[in-house]
Amino acid sequence: MADFTGTLRDPRFVERVARSFAQGAPTVLAAVLSCRGSMPREASAAMALVDDGVFVGTVGGGKVEAMAQERCLAAASGTGPTDDLTWYTHSITHMACGGDALIGIHRLAPSDSVFLAQLLDAFDEGAQLWLEAHWPEQGPATLAVRSQEPEMAGPCIPGANATRWYPDARIYVEEPVAEPVVYIFGAGHVSAALVPALAAVGFVCEVADDRPELARPERFPLARAVRCGDFVPLAQSLPIGPSDYVVVMTHGHVADLDVLKAAMTRHPTYVGCIGSRSKRALFDAELARAGISPAEVAALHLPIGDDIGAVTPAEIAVSVVAQMVRHRAGGTHYQQ
Repeated sequence: MADFTGTLRDPRFVERVARSFAQGAPTVLAAVLSCRGSMPREASAAMALVDDGVFVGTVGGGKVEAMAQERCLAAASGTGPTDDLTWYTHSITHMACGGDALIGIHRLAPSDSVFLAQLLDAFDEGAQLWLEAHWPEQGPATLAVRSQEPEMAGPCIPGANATRWYPDARIYVEEPVAEPVVYIFGAGHVSAALVPALAAVGFVCEVADDRPELARPERFPLARAVRCGDFVPLAQSLPIGPSDYVVVMTHGHVADLDVLKAAMTRHPTYVGCIGSRSKRALFDAELARAGISPAEVAALHLPIGDDIGAVTPAEIAVSVVAQMVRHRAGGTHYQQ
């Protein structure tokens, strides 16, 4: 699963677009609808021209983005069509990656206020909704939020991030995807560096610690939640699921092991624990005795993070983020 930053699943991106539109500025949305071959960004990536001619988001950079920006500016100024659907092929862009991207461009119209409001409400309510965009042969594109899967006919091209492109109907659909959460146990120096680094690449973080002086929301302004309490009851009560991530960085080996035993029975997609290789040998034996499957014990990232020689909290955070981004791009970490 990719980072949803800079897509219509990203609250900050949508809020920026909605604010520009509400202020009456010409606001133009560009989105990658389908790809062939290798491209810098995949389906669902979005870019928007907002007030003062500023672009937010990206459809991949390079020539394809420059060409899309030109069309967005033309749509905003009235010197070009308000809606455009174009395959930016390698023969046009000459980009080294060699792939093709279908990009839809749409200048927001008064009727789109309903779409934006529904999307923002869905973020507030945590609702899982379908997104649909239609580029007809003639007339403006239409954007819609659906409470259930749209009834579609004809062939479709599945894409990254649970997307589909129906070429005959010229309709793009995004399935709702549950946003994975990173549950971080421990609120020390490394966690304080890790949360903003993870948030910057689209992870939602929740932090837990048994020390009231550390488990404070003001220490983690980018965390969705900060909890204070005993580690094991918290690990047992949190809704950790198979798409979630668990990072264990408590203040001691005993607490680390207890959290791992409680969390790994929920089969999260990624589990990492701070520590040494000697700690790893000890924990492997203890987790096996606790009934954790050999595959999941083997998949435990301990020591956590990529081996880049990290020493400081910020360096360790970089190593952990790199490892988690690679995991997110590659999928499930073990085979049952």
